[in-house]
Amino acid sequence: MHEPIALIALDLDGTLLRSDTTVSDRTLGAIDACRTQGLHIAIATARPFASVKRLLPASLQRDVPWICGSGGSVYENAVCLYQDWIDVATAQAVVEVLYRAEEDFLVALEMAGRLYVNRPVAGLLTPHQVCDLRQIVTAPVAKFLVHALDHPASRMGPWGAMAPAATMRLPALPAGCKVQLTDHGSRANILAPTVSKAQALQCVLAQRGLDFGQVMAFGDDISDREMLVQSAIGVAMANAVAEILAIADRVTASNDADGVALVLEELVGRQ
Repeated sequence: MHEPIALIALDLDGTLLRSDTTVSDRTLGAIDACRTQGLHIAIATARPFASVKRLLPASLQRDVPWICGSGGSVYENAVCLYQDWIDVATAQAVVEVLYRAEEDFLVALEMAGRLYVNRPVAGLLTPHQVCDLRQIVTAPVAKFLVHALDHPASRMGPWGAMAPAATMRLPALPAGCKVQLTDHGSRANILAPTVSKAQALQCVLAQRGLDFGQVMAFGDDISDREMLVQSAIGVAMANAVAEILAIADRVTASNDADGVALVLEELVGRQ
């Protein structure tokens, strides 16, 4: 038996967010019920801070820690409490490699809380600047997000969900960073070597005097793996990738079928 659950960790895309990037009223109600019972809520997403701020409803904007960039940052009430970013020299080297590559890459990077992209992206609503990335990397980079424009999955929306496709390939990158494939291998996150949602969540737990034995975590993609494994209860969405379905303690309905709400309603009733 595990300890009573004290914190709920929620991935966004494919988990808390429906395919239209909204959160259902039923799910918001279940989250409110958890908070009324004294449970903590944490967001754990690959998205940058600016994107999280744009998408989350008002009830999750304050006094809720946001693990952003797959674990590279933790924000609460718009204050950065934790960061594990790619150092300037390594980030500059990554940019040079991507610009010299034979493949045509769409590249986004988050630096100092702002989003920069190397070319226009139709429909990208998150505030961003289109520029030559070789000219702007002057501070540590929280994360790169890379998509090959000639990849079979180039039938994409503006960094939104896309159909499964063959795994993309990146050129050899410098030491001091790691690659994490996402969206069925159709995109790549480039992160600092020690970044993970689990590592960032450990910071959130320590601040609250909690441990992973008191966590229920929800996710659907590879970046959620460590968080689900280390938590007392790891919940995979029905739409999760095979690796996440295999390691989860339980599987709930999909993100479009109130999968999060179903489990939280059961938890609130039990607690």
